[in-house]
Amino acid sequence: MSSVDQQSDVRAAIAAATTQFIDAFRQQDAVGCASLYTADGATLPPNADIARGHTAIQAVWQEAFDAGLTDFQVESLEVESAGDLAYEMGRYTMYAGDDLADEGKYILIWKREAGHWRIHRDIVNTNRPA
Repeated sequence: MSSVDQQSDVRAAIAAATTQFIDAFRQQDAVGCASLYTADGATLPPNADIARGHTAIQAVWQEAFDAGLTDFQVESLEVESAGDLAYEMGRYTMYAGDDLADEGKYILIWKREAGHWRIHRDIVNTNRPA
């Protein structure tokens, strides 16, 4: 398989995992969101400390749902991979009902575990002024 084909396969797998994440988000399923991270995954949300592991990541997403977030959209701008690691850079938009709640950019580090691409590190930066 050529390097270009491998990159395409990784992009497709990450896009599928992203769809699963967005589906879980729209269902307000914090457990489902957290399950798409590696066992030792971490998220670095804005205005909060690092959350490590499924339980802490689940709590971050539950807080988002409790704050009224209902929808999440992403625009992946760049994906590159090497072996069992990949990174993704993109933009996100979050909604609370019909209202725009937040928008910004993100970096995800993906890791292949047991044949599945999972989020290993999640860094989000809002475009909103402080």
